[in-house]
Parts: sequence; structure tokens; C-alpha cells
Amino acid sequence: MSRKSLGERILALCVEAPSGCWEWTGYRDRNGYGQLRVGSSTMQAYRASYMVFKGVDLSSELVVDHLCRNHGCVNPMHLDAVSNWTNQARGMTKTARGLNRTQCRRGHPWIEENIVQRGNGYYRCRLCHAQDEKARRARRKIPTESVKEVAHG
Repeated sequence: MSRKSLGERILALCVEAPSGCWEWTGYRDRNGYGQLRVGSSTMQAYRASYMVFKGVDLSSELVVDHLCRNHGCVNPMHLDAVSNWTNQARGMTKTARGLNRTQCRRGHPWIEENIVQRGNGYYRCRLCHAQDEKARRARRKIPTESVKEVAHG
């Protein structure tokens, strides 16, 4: 008995819905994303499907976006490898509404190259951040006259 290829295993664990989605019938995580054992590790089924059927080895900085918005879909025609920023911008969340604006509150262009994600998950304009940091450093500087008065007081 020969072992099934990864592609055959994926096809055996999904059914085609009227929408064209390939609904994952195997194990799903709490968010509805399919999971698949590959060797000794677990992999996201939609990511495996994208790599197998599109013939693409995904880099770690790319995420796979469900264009159909169905977390259980593994149809490679409904999947697109993009940056995390692009994936979030395409969504329907509060984050997506913020990312889809055209400029920051100070009028700088709101484009991927000008946006930084902070440690708390929020996005920030790089130019505004640089301006704010420069102003903060300027406020923290003590005038030299005050230093002389304390020293010779």
C-alpha cells in the first residue's frame, strides 16, 4: 500500500461547496481554520493547500489571505499569499478600517512603507512617530542655564 501524497490527503479531507469553497472536513482549530498533520508537526490546511497546488514555498513573512472570507476553505483559487499588513487591510475589522484610510491624522500618506506596527498591535505613522519622538527628546533636555544655577547655587 502506497502512502498518499499531501495533495491527495488535502483533497480527501475537503468537499466542494456551492460557493466554490473547498470546505475542510478534517480537524479545525477554535477559529475554524483547518489543521493537518505533516510528518511530526501540525500545519494549517489552507497554507499546505496553497503551497501544494500553487507550487509555492511560502516565506515566513507571508500570510495566506482567504479571499472568500471562509476560514474553513482550502481552495487555492480562493487564497492569496500577502504581507500581514495587506491581509489585515483586506479584512472587515476595526483594524482594517484604520488601515484602509488614505492618510494619518496629520496628513501623511497612509501607505505600507510609512506604517509601523507597535508592540501593542496598533499601527502608527512612521513620520508622526519620528516627529513625536523628536519633540519628546527636546522636552526632556534641561536648559544649560538651569544646570549652571544648580551647580553654583
